[in-house]
Amino acid sequence: MNMKRTVLIVDDSVRINQLVKMSLQSLYDIRQAYTGEEAVAMLAATKIDLVLLDITLPGMSGYDVLRYVIDAQVPVIFLTAKTEVDDVVQGLQLGADDYITKPFHLEVLKARVETVLRRTDGQTDEILHYGELTVNVPQQTVQRDGQTIDLTHKEFELLVYFIRNQGVNLTRDALYQALWDFADDANDTRTVDLHVQRLRKKLQLADDIVTVFKVGYRMVAR
Repeated sequence: MNMKRTVLIVDDSVRINQLVKMSLQSLYDIRQAYTGEEAVAMLAATKIDLVLLDITLPGMSGYDVLRYVIDAQVPVIFLTAKTEVDDVVQGLQLGADDYITKPFHLEVLKARVETVLRRTDGQTDEILHYGELTVNVPQQTVQRDGQTIDLTHKEFELLVYFIRNQGVNLTRDALYQALWDFADDANDTRTVDLHVQRLRKKLQLADDIVTVFKVGYRMVAR
């Protein structure tokens, strides 16, 4: 039986820390810290597979903790309310693997955690199947009956996100935040609608990617 991987949540907000724990605990072994000092101590004592790290912490900042995380060769996702571009750039340049701003959608958080863990685990041969479609994730190719179907990079990302979240009602905001994030200044959900329309047409998925009234979209589970 495969052991659950261990995720350390570092956030001084009890509410957010508990919310993230409840969202992930069915998939991962969760450890919690509320200060930078607690996080550093836990990194030294416990094998951690991923750190979700707030920037604004009492005492040691998230940037201070990050040095210890990197020394321990543990992947890290910054989880913070800071939205300024400089903070995003600084976090990524210092070695963070990803960056999510509060408030965030829990399904987006799950997808980001899964993506970072898969990448750091070296799982580079992932092949997804949906109906007659074969999706090669590292090569970013989609085939039906051996015939390659051309998609743009963003269309491909959207397809993969849908397949990984089959049967889940996904809001337009969640899709936009997961796939576009800081690409634009405004959360323009019309961009999501346009890409969904293209996917439906190119891949003949009109009956598979359904519109959920006043919510967004859902890919029918297969």
